[in-house]
Amino acid sequence: MRNFFLYLLIISPIYASNETETTEIFNVIKFTNKSDFTKTLAPGKIDIHYKSLSINDALDLARISISLPNPKDFLVYGKDPIIEMMVSNGRDSLTLNLPVIQNNGDLAWDEGKLLNPLLPNDFGSQKKNKNQPQTLFITVQSRLNVEILYKINIRFLDRSQYVVRWKDGNSTHEYLHQHLTFVKPIGYYINVVEQKMSNLKITLLSEDDICATLVTVPNNLSIYENSDQLEKFERRLTLTRRADVYFSENELSQLTDFRIFVFVNRNDQECDSEAANHRKDQNRAKKLSFFFEKIDKSSYFLPISVMFLVFLAPIFGVAGYFWMTKVNKIIIRSGGSGILIQLNNSSDIENSTAPELPELPEVEEFPTQPNLLQSSMLKYPLAIILPIFMHAISEYHKFTQTSMANRDEICFHNLACAKPFWEFRAFNNILSNFGYFVCGSVFVGFTLVKKGQMPKNSGVYDCSDLDVLIGFLLVLQSIGSSAYHICPNVLAFQFDTPCIQIISCLIIIRQSIIRHKSPSPHISNAIFVGVFAANFAISALASWIFVRFAIAIFHFSTIFAIIRWKLRETEHFLVFSAIFGILNAVLALTYLIFTKIVHLNHILTFLTIFNCTAYLLYYTLMKIWKNEEILKKTAIFGGLAVVFWGFAMVFYLQGDIDWTISPAKSRALNKPCLIFDFFGSHDMWHVFSAFATLFTFFYVSLVDDNLSNVPRNCLNVF
Repeated sequence: MRNFFLYLLIISPIYASNETETTEIFNVIKFTNKSDFTKTLAPGKIDIHYKSLSINDALDLARISISLPNPKDFLVYGKDPIIEMMVSNGRDSLTLNLPVIQNNGDLAWDEGKLLNPLLPNDFGSQKKNKNQPQTLFITVQSRLNVEILYKINIRFLDRSQYVVRWKDGNSTHEYLHQHLTFVKPIGYYINVVEQKMSNLKITLLSEDDICATLVTVPNNLSIYENSDQLEKFERRLTLTRRADVYFSENELSQLTDFRIFVFVNRNDQECDSEAANHRKDQNRAKKLSFFFEKIDKSSYFLPISVMFLVFLAPIFGVAGYFWMTKVNKIIIRSGGSGILIQLNNSSDIENSTAPELPELPEVEEFPTQPNLLQSSMLKYPLAIILPIFMHAISEYHKFTQTSMANRDEICFHNLACAKPFWEFRAFNNILSNFGYFVCGSVFVGFTLVKKGQMPKNSGVYDCSDLDVLIGFLLVLQSIGSSAYHICPNVLAFQFDTPCIQIISCLIIIRQSIIRHKSPSPHISNAIFVGVFAANFAISALASWIFVRFAIAIFHFSTIFAIIRWKLRETEHFLVFSAIFGILNAVLALTYLIFTKIVHLNHILTFLTIFNCTAYLLYYTLMKIWKNEEILKKTAIFGGLAVVFWGFAMVFYLQGDIDWTISPAKSRALNKPCLIFDFFGSHDMWHVFSAFATLFTFFYVSLVDDNLSNVPRNCLNVF
């Protein structure tokens, strides 16, 4: 940007050498506080507008714009600038050129900017009462040798209109229904030291169809200049109907004072790529309300304590379950001993004869390695835990090293309910993932204790090692989800979802073979490789136009293979296979047709969860049809799973963020916290889905406990 005073220095010899020539070139015009004036720039002339500024004008923000009322007269001159306006008050300067080339290639014939105000000390010493006036200069010149009609709009915002000050005892300050257009942006000034604030939250709300950009910048820097210092402190984000901006204590400590500017964008595509090419009514005033809230240092002790107490429930619940089981066994054993004593004392026992039993061939014992399967399966979580931690570290590094502007545009946080801690923008979303860690660990412990109590030669086959693997995967899910919430976006989303996909597939395999044989590590190996390969392929081919059709082909090939395999095992699967195939066809049509609703990265997760749910429902219905008893405790866990999944889905569908759309549209979805001013709807999704997952695991683990005494060759196969 050119400095106006350097410009005056260059032309000053003209004044000294030839006063007549100067008079012919320059047209000096003094303007008053009138906000609009229209002038005609003569060929070869330079218009200089000036206004004297006094101490009363200190800290007053100037909003200046220029427009050409008759743009059609200049279309023949192409897209290069034909008129230039330079503005300076001695402290700040800016340049405006017309026409402006928009992102879509169209030309705009008006432009407006904000000029930082003078400070009181710019007018001399106030103690000596010797205030020196300052001058605001505006020069207008053109490269064309034709008359140009131009219009200048100047509005001075008094300090009381934009300097944010909180009254004693108040923590909030609001400016309702502020009007702004593209050529009339708005700005506010905040003195951090004077207002004695530790944390600050700014909320912007609008009921209009608006696309705007919010910029925050230190007071001593201009938003129109590029510098390393500006990049370090500047925050820049787009918004539509809502935006929340949070400044932590660490960020405010680096700023003595700063300004907040909001500009209406000419092109709605900056907020929504599917919007029209340009705004038809871009000069129509938009209303925007500002809410400034000082946030004192608050303790997270209460919500965190309540959360940990809630997650202690499954630990005590499982401990109580095994204690009651042990007590019941002691009671049964004691009752059995009494009966045995009575039988031994009976006089009839001497006269009784033992029934003749047929001779049975000796069962050949094969050497077994009980820890082989477990050690093979446990290699998988150990193999993927390192990449998860590496991903978390890389995400944290990327989050802390990028500029604040990038951070606001690439991370899709619910800033209306984002509780920061250290460098984490939404610590509450990270912390609420602890539920998955607890529930996964509880299920692992539950499985290991139960493993020693299972009969070896009756009932369904032992899947304890597979259950332990499933529990470990839920623990890894908590780590992956926490890494995702460091900076939620489309790439981070793909890291924790493979754990969900693998868990769903393992449950399907578990219930499919539990009545036939114990699971093989080779099956788990194939699932791990298949899931990670599918995710990699989807990411690599995301830009390919036929990628969804390729997914559909893979989808139906897998479903066909499963149906064919099951039909070979049992004829009961025939009816369900028809329903199963129809539902998957509907699901495939959904992600093929509604591409804007079902994101590409969602497809694999939806498919695995849907088919896992469908197969568990089929398994339960088959048990009922075969008159197999479902124990009371199993039914309770199944009912709790359904109830908690219902509540979890209610919170999940609240949709307080959406990285499948633009950052501006996602901010419009942000919603305030629901509980303790700490937990939002997504946190409640974490909590309820963690418990729902645990209850589902319990149901799957216990659903066949009624068959523990049934010989395996007598089991129903379905």
